[in-house]
Amino acid sequence: MLRALLFCLPLLLLAGCGQAPAVAAGGKTGSGDPEQDLYEKVKAARYQIGVATDRFEQTINLSRGLAEREQAEVRQALNTIAESLAKAGSKVADFDEEPPALNEFKASFAEQDDARLKAIEACNSALKEVADAMSLTDDLLASEPPEEEKKALTEIKGAIQEGQDALESAVQEMDGVVQ
Repeated sequence: MLRALLFCLPLLLLAGCGQAPAVAAGGKTGSGDPEQDLYEKVKAARYQIGVATDRFEQTINLSRGLAEREQAEVRQALNTIAESLAKAGSKVADFDEEPPALNEFKASFAEQDDARLKAIEACNSALKEVADAMSLTDDLLASEPPEEEKKALTEIKGAIQEGQDALESAVQEMDGVVQ
């Protein structure tokens, strides 16, 4: 048994001496090609931005639907939530489409990197609008609304949170800093 262990130990050591994979920011394995790595990051971020805009659209519809049934003050707050989310969505709308094919992306790498920086800026600007919408939603929930309204507001808050999380993920995917 000891001989088998001594025989296998050098083989195990040799097997473990291969080159470690490149690791990108966030602990993800990179390809070693900075252009391809940026392409993958932008692609993932744009998906997250699409998720965020979908959630904002859902929340706008929920807010406006609820606003139709509410009194003036609550109706105004719900419409303001919808407006804030519409602004947030419009700020990132240019960045939620699939990036060009990898070869096209590489051919215009400097432009694509500039677009990434603009997308980070747009996401951070949109997050300020999202924070305003979340704050208003929290205020409405704190006013102890009737159960049916509370349920709808909780759904609205959840959709806003999902959109916010997606935008924050997009910023991080693009190696940006959430502000």
